[in-house]
Amino acid sequence: MWLLYALVKKDPVRSQVRRVKGCLAGSKAENLLEKGDMGREIELLVETDVRDGNGTTRVINWCGCIVQDPHPAVRALGFLPEEGHGVYVARWCHGSPVHRYGLYALQWIVEVNGKPTPDLDAFVDVTKEIDDGEFVRVRVVHLNGKPRVLTLKQDLHYWQTWELRFDPDNAMWRRKTIKALDWGIA
Repeated sequence: MWLLYALVKKDPVRSQVRRVKGCLAGSKAENLLEKGDMGREIELLVETDVRDGNGTTRVINWCGCIVQDPHPAVRALGFLPEEGHGVYVARWCHGSPVHRYGLYALQWIVEVNGKPTPDLDAFVDVTKEIDDGEFVRVRVVHLNGKPRVLTLKQDLHYWQTWELRFDPDNAMWRRKTIKALDWGIA
């Protein structure tokens, strides 16, 4: 009730309450505001996060899962792993190595073989060094915040590593093979 009296006293014509519903994870406001903040007057300068509106512009297929930077709908949930964010597992393919070894969607891969994977470039750098048939230790954090470590075996015979990248200049997707078996065919 004290809040209502304070609002009327402050501005009897226009009494408004602003409440923070949530912050986009990874945004500049994330460390300044908390969900549910309201009731006190504060002056705060929060820089605008620039979004180009293109959504997902790059995905990597690795061992049968699609990883990407977390899309806005996931970030709107307000959670990113503390371990440098990681790469987000958006999809997985039935019968793939990630399916066989239990790596599913709604998880962030934060480490591969003990090396941090804070973004797609770091993820590609780490995974392109892994040979066919090699076991890989993967540290993940689920959307609910629960961490887990699992091991899977890379299979480049059926599950090559490739990238799809959107080119906004001509509105085309380009596929590039990152790692595959060298069949030695001349």
